[in-house]
Order: sequence, then C-alpha cells, then structure tokens
Amino acid sequence: MIGSIILFIFSVGPTFIFPQSTPQKAIDLLTVVKTTIQNNPSIRIQQEQVKIYEGMLQSAGGQFDVSMQSQFGASNENTPLLKAQQTSGISTLSQEQSFYNFGVYKQFRSGILLSSELNFNRISDQFSNRTVPNYAGANVTATVPLLRGRGKAATAATEMAFTKNHDASKLSLNHTTSLYVYNTVTVYWNYVAATHIVAIQNESEKRAEKLVNETQTLIDAEERPQAEINQLKANLADKISARISSEQNLYVAKQNLGLAMGIRNHNIDLLPLPADEFPTISSMDFDSVLIQSKFIRSSLEKRADLKAAVYREDAAKILLREAQNREKPQLSLSINAGYNGLNEGDNLNQYFTPFKQNISGLNFGSTISYEIPTGIQHGLAVQRIAEYEQSNIESDEIARNIKSSVAVAINELKRSIQRLEKSRESIEFYRTTVENEKLKFQQGLSTLIDLILYEDRLTNALLNQVSSQLSYATAVAKLRYETGTLIEFENNDIAFDIDHLISIPYLEDSGK
Repeated sequence: MIGSIILFIFSVGPTFIFPQSTPQKAIDLLTVVKTTIQNNPSIRIQQEQVKIYEGMLQSAGGQFDVSMQSQFGASNENTPLLKAQQTSGISTLSQEQSFYNFGVYKQFRSGILLSSELNFNRISDQFSNRTVPNYAGANVTATVPLLRGRGKAATAATEMAFTKNHDASKLSLNHTTSLYVYNTVTVYWNYVAATHIVAIQNESEKRAEKLVNETQTLIDAEERPQAEINQLKANLADKISARISSEQNLYVAKQNLGLAMGIRNHNIDLLPLPADEFPTISSMDFDSVLIQSKFIRSSLEKRADLKAAVYREDAAKILLREAQNREKPQLSLSINAGYNGLNEGDNLNQYFTPFKQNISGLNFGSTISYEIPTGIQHGLAVQRIAEYEQSNIESDEIARNIKSSVAVAINELKRSIQRLEKSRESIEFYRTTVENEKLKFQQGLSTLIDLILYEDRLTNALLNQVSSQLSYATAVAKLRYETGTLIEFENNDIAFDIDHLISIPYLEDSGK
C-alpha cells in the first residue's frame, strides 16, 4: 500500500487545509478526509469528551493521594470569677490560648487508612506567671476495614471504573472519527457524481442544440417540414432545464461536502471541483474475496464502538461489585499509638520543644466499630445491577447490528459491481443506436420522436452509469467502515492512505 499519512488529531486545532487566498483547481479525497478529521465538530466534541473522562479519572484517583491538613489559632477569653474564687483583687480570669496541629493522611487502595497527627496547645492566665504549660502530642492511627470497603475492588472501584470509561471514550472517539470520515467520503463521491451529471446534461443540451441547428438547415433547404422545429426547441428547453437543475444539485453537493469537512460557511464556496475520479473495479474473484463469515469475524475484532461498549460493560461490572460490597456490614478496626510531651515557658522555641521533653511514654489504643447496612446500600446495588444489564444489552445489540451491517454492505457491493458492468454495456448499445437513428432520420426512415427518444435514453444511460459508479464507490467505503478498516488507530495517531478509501478490504487488512 501507499505510505500511510499520519495525523496527530489531539494536538491540532481546527484548520482549513487548502489555501484560501489561492484556491486550487481541484480538491482530492485525501485532503478532504484530513480536513474532516481536524475540523469536523462532532469529532472535536468527542475529543473534548475524552478530556472530560481524563479529568474524572484524575479526580477519582485523587482520593489515594497523600493529603495534609493544618490549623493555627489563638484566642483570649475573659471569664468573671465568683467572690470565693477571687484573689488579690482579681475578679476576672483572663486566659490566652494558642495552638496548632498538623496531619498527614493516606488512603490505600486496599482500604487501609493511615493518619499521622501533631498537636500543640498553650494555655496561660494571670496566675501562671512564667510557668506557662506547653502541651504537645504525636499520634499515628491505622484503620483497617474487615468487611465493607475491604480490598481494591471495593475501595478503588470508582477509579477502576473511570479507567475503563476513559478507555471507552478514546475508542468512541476512534469510532466517531471513522463514522464521519465515512460520511465525508460518501459526500465527496456525491460531489464527484454531481460534477459528472452537470457534464452529461451539458452534453445532452449541446446535442439537442445541434439537432435544432441541423434540422433548421434541412427546413431552410425545404427537406424537412417547418413543424418539426417546435418539437426540437421544446426538447432543447427541456435539456436546458435539466442542466440548470443539475447545477443546483452540484451547488448543494458542494455545501454538503463543506459541512461534512467542518469548514466555515464563508469558505465552502471556495471549495474547488473534485480531483478524483470514481474508483475502478479491479479484476478479481469477488465471491472468493467477499466471504461474509470472515468479514463479520474480523469486524467484531476491529470495530471501535463494540470495543468501547465492552469497556463500558467492564466499568459497570466493577461498580456492581462495589455496590454488592456495600451491602455488607461495616466492621472496622482502628489502632492508634502516640505520645505526649510537656514543658513550661512562653518563649517562641517552646512551641516546638515539648515534642521532645517530658515525654510520658507510649500511648496505645484500639477501637472496633460496627454498622449495619441500610436500604440505601441495597438500593444502590439494585441500580448497579440494572446498569450492568443495560451495558450487556448494548454490547450485544452493537454486535448484532455489526453482523447485519457487514452482510448488507457485502451484498450491496456485489450488486453495485453487477449494476456498473451492465450500465457500461447499456451506454455502448445506446451510442450505436443513436448514431443509427440519426442516419435513418436524415434519410427519412425514422421519425423525430424516435431520435429524441433514443437521445434521451442515451442520456439516461450515462446518468445511470454515474449512479452505478457512485453506488460502487460508496459501497466500498461502507464495507470499509463496517469492517473497521477505513482508517487505522494507534494510540493518539490516525493512519490511512488512499487504498483505505477506495479499495475493497482484503483478509490481510483484517489481520487474517
């Protein structure tokens, strides 16, 4: 195959591929597809959806980051004293307090929670003089879930589910890209067909005009009756009307292509005519190549939308297991150990020294907590079961549609090949017939109606050939899309070449 074109769509903003100031004479299919990948709004929306899931995944994993908390404070309280409490004429107790604490916390994916805290407290009043007490303490606590919340499947379920959904979003982006590339390829071939139809209608108009001129010459030479010219002029007017209609259809086809490419409205009119001709049919044994069962099997392996659905199913299963875990009673064991220290004084350095002075020894404690689940946990489990069933149904339905769509695409391709071959035969026969009718008409052996009739049939045969070529080109693109071989993805890169867009996928394209 021709060397692949690598596009980095995640780092490229919306652009217009061909220069606007110097329009090209024609635009090729590869340029159209590249522009679509970079500019199409639906693809760009799905790119932003991937970023949303990236943020959600980062947020879900944040619960396992080390967190730190600290507090600093000071207060002054004045409390009236009873007469029995008053000494030295002091009727109000003035207390000053300053404190700080600092904690480090870590939640592990196993469910264990570790916390470490430092606490300091200083309280002084007018009776303390310089014997101001400074209390300090350090404490470490480990909380271990024994039932609910135990293990990674319970504690890290949200993170694991978002990992799957994030992967699914990237696969959905791949599928969206393939879908809109397929749509653009189809619209491009319609644009090609519209240009051919305009050319055919122009030629038909010229033939009708030539017939009017030739007949008028014969009438002037008194070899044909004057009445025949009106019929020919009516035929010419009909051909002009058909040509004008085809030009309008060409304009619509250009607009549709510009919209599919995602370019700005004011740039659509700058689109040049298409450069590519319809793909040709290669000589091959199509029955031996287009084996339905093998293409279906390959499609089920390659289609990004099915892979994304499977990832979403995995995410739903993870959340279901978490919800089932929540239905268990909560039984937790907390173990803590620490020490306390003390010194006296109101110097600045004594905000820190009590952590190493007058240490009383190791403090130790443990707590067991138990909680019975409520209807909330059961209701969540019911919800998760339904979501999991939905994801199962979605995966099965996508697989079912893929099988049917591949079968339809193969049949459509075979029919389009047969139709195209017959349309070519029809044109050759009608060209010969028209030439013969012209000679017979000039010799007076045929009527004007017969000549016009066969001219129209030749035009219709030419139009039918364009329609057949369009059917073949779009059938190839459809089979490529349905089998997941229209474009290829690796990490954030897209690779494709012209063969991916115009040729029938072979078994080696499917990795077989």
